[in-house]
Amino acid sequence: MQQLPDIVLSSKVLAYLLRKQASCLTLELKPLMSCCVPYSPPPHITLSPPEIRSRFHMIQQDSITIYLDRSLCDIQRLTIDKLGFSIFSWLSVTDWRPLPL
Repeated sequence: MQQLPDIVLSSKVLAYLLRKQASCLTLELKPLMSCCVPYSPPPHITLSPPEIRSRFHMIQQDSITIYLDRSLCDIQRLTIDKLGFSIFSWLSVTDWRPLPL
């Protein structure tokens, strides 16, 4: 059985999801390819279920459904936090390190 990462949701994230009346998060890895250097940015986070659910693991945590991209399953820990302020805020994986390609 594949080991799933420990996903930590900060209290700011839980308050943000409550305010947005969102009950799910999707973490999707979207690697970018520049001219000659591959780059693996932090996972893209959305407040809706993925279109192709077979590419994701579903995890229930803190009454939130988390859809985790299967390519992120080898990571030990993912910490999600709310960054910015007011209307200029977003969710981000704060302990992200680029993956080796």
